[in-house]
Amino acid sequence: MHVHNTLFHSIDSDQHEYSLESSNVTAVVVYIPEGVRLTSDSGNYALTIPDFPNAQYIEVCVDGVISGSGGSAGGGIKNNSNITIKVTTKNSSGTVRGGTSSDSLIRDALNGEFDISRSPRIFNF
Repeated sequence: MHVHNTLFHSIDSDQHEYSLESSNVTAVVVYIPEGVRLTSDSGNYALTIPDFPNAQYIEVCVDGVISGSGGSAGGGIKNNSNITIKVTTKNSSGTVRGGTSSDSLIRDALNGEFDISRSPRIFNF
């Protein structure tokens, strides 16, 4: 019998360049509620998901806003894990966006492997 050890992490206040800490859980669910905003400076990501070595499932549920900044490469969510992250929304109010740009550098809303079949609004700039 295999027991799943789930990390449920709700980010309940505005954060700047937020990163989770890796652990040995088998499932991860991150929730950004409506009214919460994650941001980043130039060249960084607003939310970074590390490698969870035992994880078989990772979901980021966005009802708030994840917003990258302009300047140099960087953006919304960075996936450093070895599995595909599901990006979802409960109430369709969420937004994930890359940063603004006045040059040719890319500010990805999502960097890495993602499943966006049930995602919030996603914008690359």
